[in-house]
Amino acid sequence: MQHCRLLLLVVALVLSTACKSEPIGDESDGAAGASGNDASVILGTGEAVFEPMEGEPTLEMAAGFQGGFHVWASFRAYGFSEERLGMVLVTELQGEPESAPLTMRATLKGKEATDDEGNPVWTFAGYPAQIRDARCATGRRARVRVTLSDTFGHEASDERFCEVFLDETYRDKDCD
Repeated sequence: MQHCRLLLLVVALVLSTACKSEPIGDESDGAAGASGNDASVILGTGEAVFEPMEGEPTLEMAAGFQGGFHVWASFRAYGFSEERLGMVLVTELQGEPESAPLTMRATLKGKEATDDEGNPVWTFAGYPAQIRDARCATGRRARVRVTLSDTFGHEASDERFCEVFLDETYRDKDCD
């Protein structure tokens, strides 16, 4: 059994290095290219379904059950053959040198679907993209960046900007 695991690990490592190449893809819609196949990702919003983020929308932050606040992030992933993808999501308030980026990592299970043009796509809806210092962030511009990857070494990224809003009842009264 141990030999089988070792063999599978070696095969996975060989395949992942064999699939690496220079990034490709069209970056005109904000979606950066991917390594290897024509994988790409589109970052959107939406708690239950993917909603596109066009321009720089104002997104209302939701209260998390552990006391933090987040905006909803959703994704459309093209060109990946696996339903489980590694995700790295980074949020950062703009214009605040003391506010460090907040990085979240997860393995997400997508739902197979087709987009409006009939293309196959994996959808991931309702990931809580936490916002650092959220109680003082209302009206601030935030950068949200997602990178998705699979076990074959394919990777794609997208980045969007939005303005965040928090209901007055949750805001800190002592913000600068």
